[in-house]
Amino acid sequence: MKVKLFILLAFAVNICNSQDIIIMKNGDEIKAKVQEVGTEEVKYKKFGTEAPIYVVERIEIFMIKYENGNKDVFNDEEKSEEEDKIVEHYVSQTPVEDMYFLGKEDASMYYSGKNSGAGGVFVSTLLLGGIIGLIPTGIIVSKEPKTINLNLPDNSLANNSKYMFGYREQAHKIKRKKVWASYGSAFITSICFYYLIILVY
Repeated sequence: MKVKLFILLAFAVNICNSQDIIIMKNGDEIKAKVQEVGTEEVKYKKFGTEAPIYVVERIEIFMIKYENGNKDVFNDEEKSEEEDKIVEHYVSQTPVEDMYFLGKEDASMYYSGKNSGAGGVFVSTLLLGGIIGLIPTGIIVSKEPKTINLNLPDNSLANNSKYMFGYREQAHKIKRKKVWASYGSAFITSICFYYLIILVY
């Protein structure tokens, strides 16, 4: 019984200690627990250690992948000229039929699943159980992400219907994956706690 309890506790700890990944512009990847994202610098601890806290300038970071699936892509001012060139290429040089695929690619990079409802799904499933939790999960995954949460790389691209169709389709796919993952995590967690209670009592 003690062995089973230890395994379940270890599993729960492993879920809670998921890591963030900081991707630098030079290609390096840092496994970390991000502590603070400021306007000029990012503070983090190396994953698996208690101290110290490291500091890196935002200008050196390309993207942060958080343990919950969210992403931060850093579009700082010094990149604006290059981004303008990319947008110009999209609109003026890319064939219309290819804008759909460019929209899907951009959604994979820029859409983080912000306000996807995954947090609410986790809480409701944890409190109400896996069966009842399917109801809000099904409702949420059926709805496309709101425009305000799409995080387009450039607002002018919203005028291109082919681009937006591809972007929304891929963003919706990402949202569904994020919400179902949250449901699965809550379902497994509830089973673990239920089993722990049985073992204890």
